Amino acid sequence: MLESRRHFLRGLAAAGGILLAPWSLHAVFSSLRTAGTDNPPHEQTRLMMGTLVSISTRSPLSQQTAEAVEAAFAEASRLESLLTRHVSSAPLGLLNRQGAIRDIPPELRQVLSLSFRISTATKNAFNPLAVTVAEAKRQGVRGNGLKRIAELSKPEALRLDDSGLRLESSELLCSLDGIAKGFIVDAISGILNRHGVSDHLINAGGDIFAAGSPGRQRPWTVGIMNSDGRIARVVPLCGMALATSGNSESLARGYEHILPAHFSAPDARRLFSASAMAANAALADAYSTALFALDPAQAEKTAARGGVEFIPMPA
Repeated sequence: MLESRRHFLRGLAAAGGILLAPWSLHAVFSSLRTAGTDNPPHEQTRLMMGTLVSISTRSPLSQQTAEAVEAAFAEASRLESLLTRHVSSAPLGLLNRQGAIRDIPPELRQVLSLSFRISTATKNAFNPLAVTVAEAKRQGVRGNGLKRIAELSKPEALRLDDSGLRLESSELLCSLDGIAKGFIVDAISGILNRHGVSDHLINAGGDIFAAGSPGRQRPWTVGIMNSDGRIARVVPLCGMALATSGNSESLARGYEHILPAHFSAPDARRLFSASAMAANAALADAYSTALFALDPAQAEKTAARGGVEFIPMPA
């Protein structure tokens, strides 16, 4: 049986590093290429959300652009504080300790609503409660015990209504790690656009949104690496998002942070990574998580139903 929430969260903190890296840093590296532009784009990078977040804008850097980038990073920091589960005083931190919360920020409600829609669209391959199973497995739960936890961890066990947000079992944990980073990337893009900076690329640890052009009306281009560390696919992006999910980094630390979906073929070989291209980063982020959890055949069908382009990278 899982430990109590409070004891369990203390154990995570003591394990070293887990709570210091709230968002998984995917092993698949996204590479900006700018050949043929007049000047290299100007790039500013901050450590946020447990990863490096970069904002690239068209050169030269103006005062207006500099102020826009600062405003965008400030908004990202604000949203991170509302959507993380890794801070005990944050809404999800409180939910995971107490089992219920009444005060739900509008942004959190928005991300939760989108999460429920994507859970339904992917037949629960995307699941905000899947972290419960992953953490139980980290604790050594196996066999029937793990199966019982998986049965508890259906998305419908997370209830959102006018009275607040609650978990149906004291053993459950909620995480928006598979969608919140994309949501924040979209918010960054919105801030930049409102400040008149229409040419930009945002890269938050593999969750990318590109708008406009780096120069000469060329698209931004992103490279997706394979398991050998080589760029296997170059994707042009303009007004689109690309997100990549994989387990390479977490496996190097001895665990899987994305487990196979319950209806994936048990003998199917898992991918090295799954990338999803969509109209916005929140959608791409959530779908890349779901597609990686599925076997490749199921992932292809799920992406097609959702109108998302699926880019698999074999192991």
